[in-house]
Amino acid sequence: MIDYVPGHNLLADKAVVVTAAAGTGIGSAVAQRCLEEGARS
Repeated sequence: MIDYVPGHNLLADKAVVVTAAAGTGIGSAVAQRCLEEGARS
């Protein structure tokens, strides 16, 4: 079992642009992690 590391608010109140976040793959994973790190949606 792999433990998931929770966000640390590293991107609090920052805007992040991720291209190719269609729902699957690395772009989607990056977008999800940015939100978990506190980036604005």
